Amino acid sequence: GLLDTVVNFQTATADDEDPRDWRVRKNAMTLFSIIMAGYGKTENAAPEWLEGYKGQLGQSMRKALGDHIAQVRVGAVECLPRLNGAFGLPWVKSECLAHMRQAIEGDEYYNYQSKDATDKPDKPGLRLGTVVALHSKWIAYFESLGKLITEQIDSETAKEWAEVLLQGVEVPTANVRFNAIFAMGKLATVADDDLLQKSLKPAIEMMANEDVDEDCKYFAKTQLEVLESTSGY
Repeated sequence: GLLDTVVNFQTATADDEDPRDWRVRKNAMTLFSIIMAGYGKTENAAPEWLEGYKGQLGQSMRKALGDHIAQVRVGAVECLPRLNGAFGLPWVKSECLAHMRQAIEGDEYYNYQSKDATDKPDKPGLRLGTVVALHSKWIAYFESLGKLITEQIDSETAKEWAEVLLQGVEVPTANVRFNAIFAMGKLATVADDDLLQKSLKPAIEMMANEDVDEDCKYFAKTQLEVLESTSGY
């Protein structure tokens, strides 16, 4: 059927050396998510075959979110709100976000950077061109959070995401910090007052005043202005 054809398009070209095939992977992933979300939103009982394809959908999303081509990762991130609406945030967190965190925390550079100087192993070697760099994994993760943060997220999720975003705004790579502060700004607008005042707002203020990258500093200041105009703080 159509779904099998779409899945085959994704798997048949994922390891191909021709870089033009990333467009096939991206479009197949997008189409797969649209079809599946349509079935997931139906008011009638879900067909029995849907669960099997949901497993394939999760696998396909994880592969796309970790693709070595940036535009494929971007396309997968764009699918997340659609899947959140169809299958719920718990499904997205367990099938997509959890795997992304594992990929970050399992990265040799992550482990290298997180250790004390006296405990560091030898510096990791150069990566192959098809291996996704740590900063790209971080960016995809924070872009995903930015797409998923809405007023509907529960307080435990807000706290969980706040913790990782507080880590993100201290990552040495400016592009990572920029995406982290973008997501943090969205979270700040929907977080409860305790989380906002004790964690999020101080971090945004620190970046606005101290970040060495002008773009990060400017955007943090913009986020503060939004908060002050909407909350009165």
